Amino acid sequence: MAAEGAAVRVAVRVRPLLPREALRGHRPCLRGDAATGEVALGRRRFRFAAVLPEAAGQAAVYRACVQPLLRAFFRGFNATVFAYGQTGSGKTYTIGEASVGESRRDRQRRARQHPSFASIPDSSASLLH
Repeated sequence: MAAEGAAVRVAVRVRPLLPREALRGHRPCLRGDAATGEVALGRRRFRFAAVLPEAAGQAAVYRACVQPLLRAFFRGFNATVFAYGQTGSGKTYTIGEASVGESRRDRQRRARQHPSFASIPDSSASLLH
């Protein structure tokens, strides 16, 4: 894991195969190891601040990538989270659309319940809509 104070931290989320990929017999080409922060592509290994394997849910992504930034943001630091990658690599899946069956309103309600937002008056919750 990279130092908490690093200016840029890069995390990798290994996207699960899409149903159509699995039906066609495709197999994952990456192996992620969360414990070592390494991703293996064939014989090559790459190291990252965080590696989130296929089984990682949205809560794990939040804890590894967003929560530390949110704490820093409320201490007055700038923070940005963005997804970068090839078409079909899982950017939309990772940023928030992985929550199948969860509406936007449900995600907003969950965000407002986070302890970091406790000091914001309820009337400002409408700003999140």
